[in-house]
Amino acid sequence: MTGTRILEFSVHEQSQTRRDISHCVRMCLQMENIQMFLTFCEHYGVPKTNLCQTVDLYEGTNMPQFLSCVQCLGTEVSLLPAYEYRYLIKQSNAVQ
Repeated sequence: MTGTRILEFSVHEQSQTRRDISHCVRMCLQMENIQMFLTFCEHYGVPKTNLCQTVDLYEGTNMPQFLSCVQCLGTEVSLLPAYEYRYLIKQSNAVQ
């Protein structure tokens, strides 16, 4: 009977360890994706002072800094020569 209990405990602990490892892998991949986004922002000219921290975005804290980053990215992208939608409202629809 003791051997059976030890085996059950071993199987339970292995499955718990697999879940923990799976969670760590997902967390690392998500943080890696966030870091790739921030590198993309920096590549397109967003100043480092406007970038958010990877951990802050992952944990959902300091969202104003993330929104500032996205706004700066939008500004930088809209200044690119190949960008043809400079305004949210077309000029022809604007009040004259």
